[in-house]
This record gives sequence, structure tokens and C-alpha cells, in this order.
Amino acid sequence: PADDDYTGIISFKNRNSAAEEITYSQIRSQSTDVTDATEDGVLTFHTRHNGTFGERLRIRSNGHIASNNSTGAVLELTRTSTNTSGLCGKVVFGNTDWDSSMASVQAYQDGGNDNASLRFYTQASASGGEQERVRIQKDGVVWAKDGKLKLGTTSGTDNYIYSTNAAGIVYQADDNGHTFQTYASGWKDRLTIEDNGEVKVNGNGSGGGYLRVVKDRDTAY
Repeated sequence: PADDDYTGIISFKNRNSAAEEITYSQIRSQSTDVTDATEDGVLTFHTRHNGTFGERLRIRSNGHIASNNSTGAVLELTRTSTNTSGLCGKVVFGNTDWDSSMASVQAYQDGGNDNASLRFYTQASASGGEQERVRIQKDGVVWAKDGKLKLGTTSGTDNYIYSTNAAGIVYQADDNGHTFQTYASGWKDRLTIEDNGEVKVNGNGSGGGYLRVVKDRDTAY
């Protein structure tokens, strides 16, 4: 025996329009290393596309799965029924227990035949099972399911939550404290909680800052 010997080939054949016998797909087993005690083997999958035959998928000796495509590898997860809701595809991450699922990425149809959301699940404990943590909705809105978004852990590093337009609020954390901004002819600091615990309310540029407590938009207590 020698390295890279084929140990078995399963070929799937048919004739083409010219009555020629053509191999359309194959599964190959190959011994890539025959050295005693360090033997390796791979399993490869081959198909024919536009007349060209080639390897498309490989299960390496270490269990890794590699997809081969000159224009970039693509993994398609598609449901067979037309609907406006339900699971389209799921990628599961587990450990050596083949029945376990510790995390997953799932795609769901989101209210239309051509709409979808992407959902991320993790498991904090075996008894709790997987729980949805983050969802990217069909309109691009990102939803943190537990309301928590943690940005960085290193002291002195600026961390931000940005709004892409004049709506919403911007939060910035750095080694000077925590600052909240809102938009009025530009983003402006409105509230600062400094590292020493002091809270500063910033004015609108024409006067001092103030704190107003209201029960609705227009009526103050």
C-alpha cells in the first residue's frame, strides 16, 4: 500500500444526449497516510457541473468537513414547503454527546414567502435547554432578547451603541464614565455618569441642564 491509494470508489453513471456513458457523481475513499499507528483516511464527494467533473465535498481524517467551489463554498438549507412562518434551516453546535445541542443558529420565515429572520440560541444549563438570545429581523433590526448588550470588558476602551439616524439614543462608555446622547441638529451629550458616581445633566447649549419629571409627554409633576 501507498499514501493516497484509493480504497473504494462508488460511481453513478448514465448516458448523455450523444449516447456516451458519463460518470455524473462519485464517492471516493482514500488512504492519505498508511504509516503504522498514524494512518489517515478521507472521504470525498464528486459531481459533474457544466460538463466538468470535480471534488465538491471532503470529510477529512480529523472529521472536519470542507466544501470546494471555485466561486466560494455555499451551504444551502431550504425547506420544501411554501409558507410565511416556520423553520427554514438550522445549524447546531454540540459536544461529544451526539444528542446534545448547546448552541444553534436558526433561520425562520418572517411573515412572508420571501422574508426571513436569523436567530441565535445558546444554552446556559442542560436543564434549561437552548434559549433564543439574539434575533436579526427581516428589516435588519437586531433584537437582544434579554435586553442586554455587552460591549467590551477592557478598561479604557471606548464602547458604543450607535443609532444610524436621528432617532434613538447613543450610549458611550470609556474610562471617564458613561455618556448618553440624543439628536437635535446633531448628536449632543445629555446625561453623564462619571466614574466617581457623579451624575451630570447637560444643557441644550443655550442654558444650564435640568431634570424634568413628567407623567406623560407634555404634563410635568
